[in-house]
Amino acid sequence: MKGPIRRVSRIRSALRPCLMLMAALATSGATLAPAPDGLDLTGVRLGMTREAWKALPFPGVSSGRVEPVCSDDPEAPQNGFFSVAIDRVAGVVVCGYRTRYGRFSLPQPIELGPLQVRRLRFAFIKGRLSSIEYRTSVDAFNDLMTRLTARYGPPARLVRDNVRTELGAFPRVRQTWNTSRGRIDLVDPVQPFTDLSVRLSAQDPSAGRAS
Repeated sequence: MKGPIRRVSRIRSALRPCLMLMAALATSGATLAPAPDGLDLTGVRLGMTREAWKALPFPGVSSGRVEPVCSDDPEAPQNGFFSVAIDRVAGVVVCGYRTRYGRFSLPQPIELGPLQVRRLRFAFIKGRLSSIEYRTSVDAFNDLMTRLTARYGPPARLVRDNVRTELGAFPRVRQTWNTSRGRIDLVDPVQPFTDLSVRLSAQDPSAGRAS
């Protein structure tokens, strides 16, 4: 009987490292961070200075022509790159990324996880970052809702209404999450009504909008 017992003992010894590895993987899986919520930009945080933001690497695949630009820069493009309304608000500076082709500049889209992000803008008040905002396709609504709800729970505020367009009234939904990172607003749709907007802002209502 010693033979079979020894074989079982050797099998158990051989399996022990595998079982320990499986247990470790199961534990690590249980403590994984939630999925990105669509606002995760490495190094970016509300309240940081504009100089610190400009020093960060571009959060996308750089072509070598991408550079940060702000609405008060002497060479800032005046072709609708920035929101006209926000440019007129005293003390508010809006920044973003552009790609330069000679004397021409184009806003630079980025990939934020699975999202194709357009018009990524950073609003600064008195030199401090007060909000981050971008546009993406309305097709991303369900994905963003899944991420935001998984991380922060159901929205604290939900408003359904209609927005008037040349083609008639479109149903619109506006949702708000109050989080430790700041206030998150998701509005679907926004002009040109094929887009939705996502915005992270300081809780201070005087922080202003970047749209």
